[in-house]
Amino acid sequence: MDYMRTKMHKYILICFFLFPLLVITAQPVLAQKLAVADTNRVNTLLQLGIDQVNKSGEFQKDLDSALRYLNEAEQLSVKIKFRKGQLNALTYKGKAYLEARDLAKAKPFFLRVINFYHNQGDLLNEALACNEFADDMYTEDEIYNDERIPYYKRAAALFDQTNHKLKMLLALKDLADIHLDQGKYDLAKSELIFVAGELKILKYPKIYQTYHLLAVLFSRLTDTKNELFYRIAAVKSMEDDPKPSNPGKYYYNLSITYSNMHRFDVAIYYGKKSLEVAKRSEDNNAYYKCTAAIVIYLGGLYKFKEALIFLDNAERQLPPQNDDQKRTIVDM
Repeated sequence: MDYMRTKMHKYILICFFLFPLLVITAQPVLAQKLAVADTNRVNTLLQLGIDQVNKSGEFQKDLDSALRYLNEAEQLSVKIKFRKGQLNALTYKGKAYLEARDLAKAKPFFLRVINFYHNQGDLLNEALACNEFADDMYTEDEIYNDERIPYYKRAAALFDQTNHKLKMLLALKDLADIHLDQGKYDLAKSELIFVAGELKILKYPKIYQTYHLLAVLFSRLTDTKNELFYRIAAVKSMEDDPKPSNPGKYYYNLSITYSNMHRFDVAIYYGKKSLEVAKRSEDNNAYYKCTAAIVIYLGGLYKFKEALIFLDNAERQLPPQNDDQKRTIVDM
């Protein structure tokens, strides 16, 4: 009996000393699991917020929902010291207000992110944040172009300081695009020619986007010779790109340039190339835009019967899906 009692006492003593060690050992593991769970929760809230911003429907309701998710993501990020989550929440809150076309409310969120990286001396991420803000301020009616300029300039300068030449050149291209829209043609021309030359040295596969802007510039200057030169350069460059962006656009624009020069036979050739791209991608709007252009080109050659046959075949191959497309056929 004494032997059993002694053994039990030893067991209790061992447990007494080992239990705190087991607790201490388990705490970091538990803390790590909780941290991962909280980080996942932040990422889920961010995604829910982004989905609401991108959702079509009653925008004010979607905006309110987005901000609710993003506010919760920011608060939780601050609580668990998840800096990346906090900065992402701030950025997306800015994006949400930009979707609502409220720059005054959007800007402070972007600036908090930009200033954070600036104060940390993180020049690359500061540049990326400036560039993203400038990109996100884009609207089709270009109401924020003046606001975008200083951020593209700052981004370009910071990319240059951090030896990210391609990013610097692309920021300058976007800056030149704004100057082009503002009618500052001499400035835009010098910027675009510089960017195109440097991108060519880098063998950048999407240089055709810069050639396109140069073609637009010379079109506005009624310099048909240089417009055609850059339209052709854009098409050749685009065809060399293994994964071209919007190839039909470059064929279509080249066809328009040839049409303006009354070279309707070549215009038809490139118009049909653009049509094939639209057909493969089942882009009905582009398809009927190209169809209308080709019918006009055939009319320019007085091939009216061929134009009617072409239009009839085009309609049968890819029937119109909405009133605008049907109206295009009626108008022709």
